[in-house]
Amino acid sequence: MMPTYGSEYQSLAETIRARSNGSSGYKPWELAFAIISAVYPASVTDMIVGRTMSVAIGSSATNVVRSAFMDMSMLSVAAFPRCSEVGIDGFRNCVNLSYFRMPRCEVVSDAAFRRCRSLQSVSLPMCKTIGERAFCECSSLSVAYLPICSNIGDGAFCSCQSLAYIDMPLCESIPTQAFLSCASISMVSMPLCSFIGSYGLANCHCISSVAYSCCREAGPFGFASCSSLEVVEMIRCSVVGDNCFAWCQKLRSVSIPACETVSASAFLGCISLPMVSLSNCREIGETAFSGCTGMSYAYIPKCDSMGDAAFLGCVALESVDLRFVKSVPRIGSMTFVSTPIGGYAGVVGSYGSVYVPSSLYGMFVCDELWSSISERIVTV
Repeated sequence: MMPTYGSEYQSLAETIRARSNGSSGYKPWELAFAIISAVYPASVTDMIVGRTMSVAIGSSATNVVRSAFMDMSMLSVAAFPRCSEVGIDGFRNCVNLSYFRMPRCEVVSDAAFRRCRSLQSVSLPMCKTIGERAFCECSSLSVAYLPICSNIGDGAFCSCQSLAYIDMPLCESIPTQAFLSCASISMVSMPLCSFIGSYGLANCHCISSVAYSCCREAGPFGFASCSSLEVVEMIRCSVVGDNCFAWCQKLRSVSIPACETVSASAFLGCISLPMVSLSNCREIGETAFSGCTGMSYAYIPKCDSMGDAAFLGCVALESVDLRFVKSVPRIGSMTFVSTPIGGYAGVVGSYGSVYVPSSLYGMFVCDELWSSISERIVTV
């Protein structure tokens, strides 16, 4: 889709485009200059044309309109000292844009700098809002300074493969795909973050630890495939979404004491996790810990429900502690299959224990599903 410039300049932009296609038409830099002059007719203060181009917009330009510089591949530097807002697609696909200066900018709209692949740093000291996919696929971006930003949109920094660190002290959430596939990022500092959306930090291979003390919910695939993640501390988190930590193969420590729900496949394939302590957990979803081959102990004293295959393939699981349950928890037919407790290939496990209240022992051994492992049930 070709960029638009607002109704007052659209016909001029279209005329310029039409002429640029002919043999006697505008040269590429003349085309760019004409469109910029049309959008900001009294504001162009400097223009160096050639293989690259430097553009400064004067004091009268208080915003960059929608698609104003979209697809201008020759643009390398832009300065807007009084600009307060960059419109949707404002600099989208400016693949050679390596530097911009907007000290007063407060709003960066959706996809404003998407695919600006030469952009190496972002400094927006007054910015409060960053739109959806605003810096998505800025593959060279390594530094982002956003000290007062409180709101970022879905996919805002998705696939910024060089981004190493970001500090956003006022931001309260990591939305869907916000940092998806930021392969070099080692830390996202958001001390007020209360929510992590779907795929928010998935495929971030350099993150080794996360500590979000205010986070109350981590969404589906939030940290999935973070291959270096070892330590998780989210003391207020009550919900861990589907596949949230799936395939985090180095994960060895999880502290989520307030967690009440561990959703389906939340820790699927976390082969280095030695144990789990979930003192307030009520529900564990299907395949939640399936394939956690290093897990030997699960402390889930108040759990009411364990989905099918919740611990499938946990070949080292020797102890499950249910000592404070008020009734017999619901389980599936494969909850403990391929574990020392549930056995292998239809053979009941020969060792391992499930610890239950003595007052409920009779109900456990008479339950249709629990009775199949009655020899492993021990009272406390």
